[in-house]
Amino acid sequence: MYLPPFRLTPEMLRLVSEIASQAGILRALDEIDGFSMKRDENASDSAPSIPESADGTAFITYILHTLQETICQEVEQKIQNKIEWEVRNKIESKVKDKKEEQKLSKVEDKNVKTVENKTSSLRLSGSEQRIVSLLANDSHLTIADLSQKSHLSEAGINKILASLRKKGVLERVGANKNGYWVVK
Repeated sequence: MYLPPFRLTPEMLRLVSEIASQAGILRALDEIDGFSMKRDENASDSAPSIPESADGTAFITYILHTLQETICQEVEQKIQNKIEWEVRNKIESKVKDKKEEQKLSKVEDKNVKTVENKTSSLRLSGSEQRIVSLLANDSHLTIADLSQKSHLSEAGINKILASLRKKGVLERVGANKNGYWVVK
């Protein structure tokens, strides 16, 4: 039977357990986010001196401590990279959303002005003007959508739509399910 030139100590077993746990975290981060285990190019590769021991136990303990420290640094770096990536993506997303919102706002203002110009000769109530503005911005809105956006009942929306059709402001093109509204 082979006996290694060192003895297993409780500290060695604890270190091996912690190293396995940290390695599991690294593996999970790699699988979840696709991050690679690249080392920092500026990291120091110099290792402290190895303590001397006759039976090699101190050497094994030193190796385990070094391995644990390296893995902990890798976990910290990976978490920091993940946080930076998420923050960058959130900022980019908010900037993009803000630009799209401003763009839509300009288009909406232009559509509302066009509708106001076309309907200035007609007498439209406030509710009718709101419905015309909503339909000018999105001609595929349903009665339920109009009801929700204008805070009016569906029955009220139906009455307003009938009134606008009668006045010649709106026209329905296509079927009820897949048609759309045209603001004249």
